[in-house]
Amino acid sequence: MFRGSDWHENFARVTHVRLVMLSEAPLFGAGERYFYNPTTPFGAFFHFKDAEVILGPGFANGRNGKQFLLPELGRAGFMILDLFPFALNEDDTPSITYRALSAGRYRRLFERTAPRYFDRKRDLILERGAPTFLFRYGTLQRRLGDLVDAELAGRNIPPAQSVGGTNMSLDREKLRRLCQTPAQD
Repeated sequence: MFRGSDWHENFARVTHVRLVMLSEAPLFGAGERYFYNPTTPFGAFFHFKDAEVILGPGFANGRNGKQFLLPELGRAGFMILDLFPFALNEDDTPSITYRALSAGRYRRLFERTAPRYFDRKRDLILERGAPTFLFRYGTLQRRLGDLVDAELAGRNIPPAQSVGGTNMSLDREKLRRLCQTPAQD
């Protein structure tokens, strides 16, 4: 069963945050596929192969599963930060989904929820470094990039870049280049 504290439990493993991947919302509900739920399998959102870009090829040495991966990503300073506090998906909320929201409603939803959700987690992250922020999808960057980047600029953090690839995959080459960039602090 999904527990809302999983993000905080994983954050507790991170001593210095280097990379923060911004995603739309926690994916939970009927499938409970939230990334920080260690009992769910990997999906297209973030695959085990994506972790190799961050942790290096062969980092697992025959081990797999999130129970092993989450602590390793934490030690590497990688976090996923959701922009919204709740899932709006076709299975659990068919009458309202993120895709169905107009651009204006999408932005207003972020502006209204950010102070109590996103901003709090972002500020916790910034207490542990000046990481590189990444948008999981180009669509997120187009819809909210200016709002997120304005907040980052006020903290001397460069604008977030998108690592969204084609289909659902990550642009692993771009992620690799960003992983090799020295930390900002």
